[in-house]
Amino acid sequence: MILLIVRHGETDYNKTKRVQGTQQIPLNERGKNQALQVAKSLRQFKITHIYCSGLVRARETAEIINSSFSLPIVKDNRLNERNWGNWESKKRDEILKPGENFENIWSEENLDANPHQGETTRELMKRCVDFLHWIIENHADSDVILVVTHAGPMRMIRGIIKGLQDEEYLRRDIKNGQILEVRYEHARFAIEER
Repeated sequence: MILLIVRHGETDYNKTKRVQGTQQIPLNERGKNQALQVAKSLRQFKITHIYCSGLVRARETAEIINSSFSLPIVKDNRLNERNWGNWESKKRDEILKPGENFENIWSEENLDANPHQGETTRELMKRCVDFLHWIIENHADSDVILVVTHAGPMRMIRGIIKGLQDEEYLRRDIKNGQILEVRYEHARFAIEER
């Protein structure tokens, strides 16, 4: 089985470094172009299924990519971005104190931290693990599955596959339109960043 996991295209919130979380922010023109580029790069695959987050930026990205495949798009809220609570819609520099790093929230010691009154890293991890288990149980080895989601779930999936003990996988950024190619064979995951 192959999972092609894609981060949605750029939005104006991405451009201005605002925390989006569960906000329904559409793609901007650059984001639409990024989705078109992803569609071109994925034409080599015989995609059999498409899943996407319930948030508009992921749905728009999935619809643009799907113009090459014409498959049903299944919305799955387990793929939604992390709920950042009272941090949503704020710029990162409005949230952080001088010297603080936004990426520290992804460290292992902060799995249950919730300074933003939203979703914890552990809660996001549970959603992502549930989704991966469901995919394995409900799809054939020959399936090629497109998953359109957000940086948070992609970081978490990458971290789960690579090993959470190495926090670099949780903290390293994922760009708009980036693709993770995940292969599941012989009960093991392998991942390649494209």
